Amino acid sequence: MILAVCAASYFVLMGILQLYLWYIEKSIFYQAIEKDGKAKDRYWKWSSDMKRFDDKYTLTASYSQGDSFGKVSMSKSMGQYISEDGLILLPSLKAEIHELYNRALKNAQKTK
Repeated sequence: MILAVCAASYFVLMGILQLYLWYIEKSIFYQAIEKDGKAKDRYWKWSSDMKRFDDKYTLTASYSQGDSFGKVSMSKSMGQYISEDGLILLPSLKAEIHELYNRALKNAQKTK
């Protein structure tokens, strides 16, 4: 009886976890709190998406800080980040991430 209850509860809880991942988290791979001693904390969510059989990689950054928020995304070919030898080109990837970060801060909007 105990084994049956444990097995059934495992499948129910894993189903709930899977639904949470599909509908709430979606494609978020990084969440962070940026601490700033002067202002309120800034909450970041980074997500990515790449369609099947497509070379376009979409990276999205969104943040909220108090009553302001910002969300930007970029979509570029994976060929810009991977060399012919199959290595990741970190300088170009870091430059894109910094540009996306700065654009998100510039495009801040206030909630009403």
